[in-house]
Amino acid sequence: MSEPYTDAERAAHIDEIHRVTADLEIAQAVAEINDHALAQFGKQTKNLRRELADARLALFELQRTTTNKADHAEC
Repeated sequence: MSEPYTDAERAAHIDEIHRVTADLEIAQAVAEINDHALAQFGKQTKNLRRELADARLALFELQRTTTNKADHAEC
């Protein structure tokens, strides 16, 4: 039969459990921060894609207008 833990061993195990618990709580907090940051990044990416599409459309319209003016100038 195994001997029971000494008070020092028991205290060491409790300290280790507290350290691991604290590490897990920190990791969870970091994961939550990362999730929030990724969500914000996703929103920013969506907005940037929208702005890029708007800029492309504006460029297309400018090119079309310029081409139409050039075609009319040749007439």
